[in-house]
Amino acid sequence: MNASCISFPLALKDPAYKLTLLTISSLSPNSAECNGTQIGPKAGDSDWLYIYPAGIKKLLNYIKKNYKSPLMVITENGSCESNNASLPLIEALNDTVRRDYISDHLCCLHEAISEDDVNVTGYIAWALTDNLEWQNGYSVRFGLNYIDYEHNLQRIPKLSALWFKNFISRKTNQSSIPFTGEDVASSPHLAIM
Repeated sequence: MNASCISFPLALKDPAYKLTLLTISSLSPNSAECNGTQIGPKAGDSDWLYIYPAGIKKLLNYIKKNYKSPLMVITENGSCESNNASLPLIEALNDTVRRDYISDHLCCLHEAISEDDVNVTGYIAWALTDNLEWQNGYSVRFGLNYIDYEHNLQRIPKLSALWFKNFISRKTNQSSIPFTGEDVASSPHLAIM
């Protein structure tokens, strides 16, 4: 499941639809606005990506209810920022919006697994490095690691990469991690990739 772009559904497909690979936008025609209310703040300068962590829990529960609790792997979940070449490197590496996006989505994912018993066995943050985005080229950055396009494609970990590394390290080194909103807990059934 690609869980980066969650929006208000306009018309849901028949639940009898065979579910194999799902991107949020393929579930139904959608809109980022309902009755004049925007689903959440825009991510960077994106015209399609909004920040709405509760949406991942709602979507997982919808799938559980309507598709007989299938085994799910979230294969893409992340936020973008503009590729601002005039931004000093130290500021480009301080990607607090992405760190908070991933942390908040993992909190909601944890709730869906632990409280609602959804069947999610894997999570992949999007993306490991800044990359060429099919619609935006190099004008946006999705990576946990900064790619310096001007200096031999040097890779530099951003704040989000360091946070994610610490999160994974704590998950694998402790059998019980206390759950708080800021310090995301993990499910024993969830593989973080």
